[in-house]
Amino acid sequence: GAWEVAPAKPTAPATCVFCGERANSREHAIPKWISQRLGIKDFLSADEAFIVGGRERPKRDISFANYRARIFCRGCNTHFKALEDEVIPLLQAMARGRALSLNRESQALLALWAHKTAIALLAASAEHRDAVPVKHRLAVRDDGRVGPDTWVSFFAWSGGPVLATGELEAL
Repeated sequence: GAWEVAPAKPTAPATCVFCGERANSREHAIPKWISQRLGIKDFLSADEAFIVGGRERPKRDISFANYRARIFCRGCNTHFKALEDEVIPLLQAMARGRALSLNRESQALLALWAHKTAIALLAASAEHRDAVPVKHRLAVRDDGRVGPDTWVSFFAWSGGPVLATGELEAL
């Protein structure tokens, strides 16, 4: 027996985290407009990034300007583009410190966007891709609402970029 190179292991094609179709679109897990419109060009150091309960840290720095992953199909990417377009004026104003009075519709829209973006950020990490229950992902994609038993909050932050996730209980 001569030594032979083993054939490459076949890998399953990536699937869309929202609908299960073939993931044929590289999604900006951190929306590209955040970097462009708010001038955030920072990198989140792989040494500083952490995921509560996670076994692995990111292997490379995370770019706010270009953190992409093959986690969406083209249909879901197009679907969520409309959501991004709707929240940009609200989030841009909030990020620049403008005082806003948000009605229920705007609050629900921001919560939906935050949940969608959190799912995308988790899905960009292979270890946490399926951390969000399917019923939550379907609520966001199919019903346009935040998943059941999900709590979303926005708050002022003056520190550097942080990536963290985990199960918390609000009292």
